[in-house]
Amino acid sequence: MSLLGAIGIIVGTLLPWISAGFMSYTPPLFSSDAGLFFVLGVIVAVVALVWLLGNAGGLRWLCVALGLLGLALAIFEMVRLTSTAPEMVSLGVGLILCAVGGAVAAVGGAIR
Repeated sequence: MSLLGAIGIIVGTLLPWISAGFMSYTPPLFSSDAGLFFVLGVIVAVVALVWLLGNAGGLRWLCVALGLLGLALAIFEMVRLTSTAPEMVSLGVGLILCAVGGAVAAVGGAIR
């Protein structure tokens, strides 16, 4: 489940973060915000794979912590973007997927 959350975070960096009607904005992959989410997603994926293949129980808490970090950063970005954008601008699917991916990664680590 943590691996699925990591994939959600990674894919979310490639999808639009904000949209206004038929226009949308996807940040460049190696910008500060999208790059941070991409690297976080890759780290969660590696930790989840090592945990699954090596059966290292201590890594599950690292998945929880990194997932919660991803969720918190996504919520921060959502608040930041919606507070500075005009009313006609809405959140895109990419940033929402990053938040959901972080939550799924955290829950996956918590439930084993």
